[in-house]
Amino acid sequence: VLPLAQGWSREGFYFFSPAVTGGIVYLPRSTDPNIPTPGGGLVAYRLSDGVEQWARTDLAVWGNAAVEGTTVVVGGSALYALNIADGLTRWIYDEAAATDIIFDNPTIGNGIVYAWKRGSGVVAIDLATGALLWTRAVGSVAGKPPNVTADAVYALGNFSGAAQGTIWKLNPANGAVIWSRSL
Repeated sequence: VLPLAQGWSREGFYFFSPAVTGGIVYLPRSTDPNIPTPGGGLVAYRLSDGVEQWARTDLAVWGNAAVEGTTVVVGGSALYALNIADGLTRWIYDEAAATDIIFDNPTIGNGIVYAWKRGSGVVAIDLATGALLWTRAVGSVAGKPPNVTADAVYALGNFSGAAQGTIWKLNPANGAVIWSRSL
């Protein structure tokens, strides 16, 4: 077994899972470990040497990054879709009327972004356009990204802060409940 060696490192509030593709790591960061705040954002580093490729410090980020094709998506006070090459905004999904909405841990599958809308359930957003496709109430956030297969979206939620959760199998095209089971 070969010993592990550190290639490079960065300091900051990096509490969220990065996305990696094409020799670049897309790393969400926050200026505050308790709340999403401007000044955090998303940074792209070259894997081979850690050189910063671009940074978006204007995004209030609170969640993991996900990549499909040439788009990276990260959650926070909105869902932000950025071009992986330069970090320019492709679209922002934001519910402007709500002041306390946080979108957690996006997952991308088959051109659709699935994310937790904290306090209510799962949203499905078209990756190409940023248009809302559907929402499904499955309880409060469980802190885990939805899992996506070709024929289903699996979401773990709970209602009213109950210790016992529920796993939901949803139709990825329309959000219809296929089945749910209490855990």
